Amino acid sequence: SDDVQIAWPEPLGTASPPARIAGHGHGYEGTIVVGLWSRAPTPEILDEGVATGGAGEALEPFGTELSFAPDTDIGVLVARDDPGAERSVPSFAAHPVRLVASPSGPTPETADPGGPPAPEAAEYEFGSRPLWPFRTKPEADAWLAVSGDGHSPWHASAEATAFHFTNDYLGFTEIDQVTLTEIGDAEAWIGVGYRTEGGEPATVAVIHLLRFGAETGAPWEVVGTRDSTLTIDTPVYGEDVGTTAVVGGRSTGVDGSIHVQVRQPSSSPEPIGDSCCVAADGGARWETTVAVAGATDPGITVVAWSGEREVEVFAVTGVRPPPGPE
Repeated sequence: SDDVQIAWPEPLGTASPPARIAGHGHGYEGTIVVGLWSRAPTPEILDEGVATGGAGEALEPFGTELSFAPDTDIGVLVARDDPGAERSVPSFAAHPVRLVASPSGPTPETADPGGPPAPEAAEYEFGSRPLWPFRTKPEADAWLAVSGDGHSPWHASAEATAFHFTNDYLGFTEIDQVTLTEIGDAEAWIGVGYRTEGGEPATVAVIHLLRFGAETGAPWEVVGTRDSTLTIDTPVYGEDVGTTAVVGGRSTGVDGSIHVQVRQPSSSPEPIGDSCCVAADGGARWETTVAVAGATDPGITVVAWSGEREVEVFAVTGVRPPPGPE
């Protein structure tokens, strides 16, 4: 939906009670209703909460927490606006999430000193598809171990990581501005773009980043983009792709054509798949086929963009590569 967008958890991301839900949207008096439903022929609502987004035309951040009993492995997360009129149809966004139980047992603060020792902290789980710059958690840990010596300090900056991802990894060198920043302790959304002839910032994409680790000073990792005018819904985020991948989505207000590439960090700057180009008809669905060759990294990036002489909009998603030869 152009009016309500779910940013976290991402499609097929994990949620454990109480689950923090975040996104951007607007509605009547800023009301956004967030609900978690069971995925069943006769679904049941597991929990629902009311959050506040934008009350005007602009999309503004919203957030709430949902509690539930994870009796099923997959739930459907739904966020909708309040259109402010009786019998009117709300705008909504929805996607599946993996429901997991919270760690059980006493915490170090509440454990009885005379009883058994407190359990160890739960094993770290990233919860998203790492795209760039690190391929694995050990790679991120290796940088963290030497970060105090001044090695690649830009890993500690969400803005710099998003900018390097755009320029160095994707090769969109004409994008030279950070246009918006929303940075939390462990999650960030960074807009990248350029300035128009009138001097106004034009956002080409909003990049989603997470801290790659629970440690203090853990580096930032690109995990996707927050999309509206150009989207990728096939393949689904985090799923396996074959050596021939069908890539598709929707374009809203995008004219011209859409170029698609598949990339992985170890092969940068060369893509491992390329398809140019498929026609973009504003509001219609687009789809193309990409041959993927030489995929070896744990995660690969699918990027789609539109623009004649310069990139006007781009979107990325993360998938698992096709299996190698036996």
